[in-house]
Amino acid sequence: MKKLFSILAVAAAAAMAFVACQKPGVEGNTPDANTLAFTKPNVTLFVGDKETLELQGLNEGERVTYSEDSEKKVVTVSTKGVVTAKAVGTAVVTATSRTDASRKASITVKVIEKEAGYVDVSTIVVLQDGAEPAVPVTIKEGETAQFSARIAPDDATAKEEATKNLAWSVKGTGVISVDANGKVTAIAAGEDYLVASTSYTVGESTKEISKEIRFVVTSSNIPTTGISLSSETLRVTVGNTSDLYVTFEPENHTDQLTVTWESSAPAVATVKDGHVTGVSVGEATITAKAGSFTATCAVTVVEEVVPVQKKVINFTKVFFPVEFPAQYDVMDEVTMETWIKIAGASGNQSIMGVEGVFLLRTESNQWQLIYGGNVKDNEEYEEQKLATSYTDDLNKWTHVAAVYSKSANSVKLYVNGVEKGSGKVFDHGVNMNGITKSNGTKVAWKLPFTFIIGNACDGGRYLQGNVAYMRVWKKALSEAEIKAGLNNAAPSSSDVIANWKFDDAEGDSVKDSGPLGLTLAPKTYKDNGGSGATASQNIIDSTIEWIDGELPY
Repeated sequence: MKKLFSILAVAAAAAMAFVACQKPGVEGNTPDANTLAFTKPNVTLFVGDKETLELQGLNEGERVTYSEDSEKKVVTVSTKGVVTAKAVGTAVVTATSRTDASRKASITVKVIEKEAGYVDVSTIVVLQDGAEPAVPVTIKEGETAQFSARIAPDDATAKEEATKNLAWSVKGTGVISVDANGKVTAIAAGEDYLVASTSYTVGESTKEISKEIRFVVTSSNIPTTGISLSSETLRVTVGNTSDLYVTFEPENHTDQLTVTWESSAPAVATVKDGHVTGVSVGEATITAKAGSFTATCAVTVVEEVVPVQKKVINFTKVFFPVEFPAQYDVMDEVTMETWIKIAGASGNQSIMGVEGVFLLRTESNQWQLIYGGNVKDNEEYEEQKLATSYTDDLNKWTHVAAVYSKSANSVKLYVNGVEKGSGKVFDHGVNMNGITKSNGTKVAWKLPFTFIIGNACDGGRYLQGNVAYMRVWKKALSEAEIKAGLNNAAPSSSDVIANWKFDDAEGDSVKDSGPLGLTLAPKTYKDNGGSGATASQNIIDSTIEWIDGELPY
């Protein structure tokens, strides 16, 4: 098998070559495939310049020995074919196969003196949209890209002539083509080199210089490898409709597959274009098909539930501090979720969480997730925010969830089971008992506790509204898991570490049905909160106001 043997240039990262124009009587550089030959007929160099020679016609694994023949040591040549111009004159460099001495190739090297004040061309700068492209250039089959070139440096003596003689070509297997104006067309998947070259006169000689840009052409046909549905389970009431959505993998697939839908029990649930309608009580499997791929969703149809009237807590000037066991000082995954009805849009209202670390709140007609909390030694902290408008959610039961995953490098905010924002994760786990400084000590803020329901660390951001339940998971729930659990007030998962139902008791406490048993006791401030009310002595026990409410599930 023959191959092109190319040795990296010593003096430049770009592939450049200085060669003399072919003269009468000099053999060309298009030998028979079985012939060992240099890729150029001859080379011209200035004294002191270096050039790496290229051979073609080498057999697989074949190596050569280089030698030079000149009276005055005009050039030297290394074992890797790097020629160094030492003195004015002409030399012949020969490459001889180490396995077959009859296989030889020779090239004439002419060395000339650079005139005083002469500035040589150093490179060709290739541009795409006015800037040098990132290499390799990636392009899809069938796409085109426009390139231009300029001579450098700007004060090169032969710049005008070199600019006039700029030309484009392709080196490789022909997966790209280029026209005279530098317009590249991707023909097939593979790799090629775009070559910008030029020639210019130096005394009685002519030099050539070239710049190669590597191209990677990707296939324009990216097939689908699988499909999935937005939910694996669905609960629908008789007469109502819920939607399923198909996700194609990979996201950048190019084939256009038609999705068809089927129900295993149309008498229980029907489906059309992903719209699932409950017909009668029972179970059905909804199947989506796209090409050879399928995805299913288990649907349970139930009778429409008449809203339950129960007592719920009316949050006004009351809040609930929580102290988690020390084992939750660092958590790599957390989900906080709640069913909540905001009574008004005024001011900043904290819902639940740790100030500056992981906190759900409302402000400026927005649901907000505050996260970050990288604390500096002066106890100042940096926080980031995800936000989405809740104008349409005022005085309506709304499910809000915050999800943190260190391994996935993300935080996410969900409203009614739909992702509304995401951000990059901070570089430490969530401390459910507060922020930890870089020196290992915990910032106490202004209160003797840090995880708070219904208020914040400064005591002036009371929650105004009603809550059905709040819970904390030691798991980063997916969107599908959040949707599936919206109406489940008592999940049995071992990943739930706290589950407070604000509708299942009366009196002055809220029980935790989770494994930690973190019963909530109400607190307030002597002056009802605000500036100056955050000292421990101003925090007093309070009572809970229970009102009639209609639950969202």
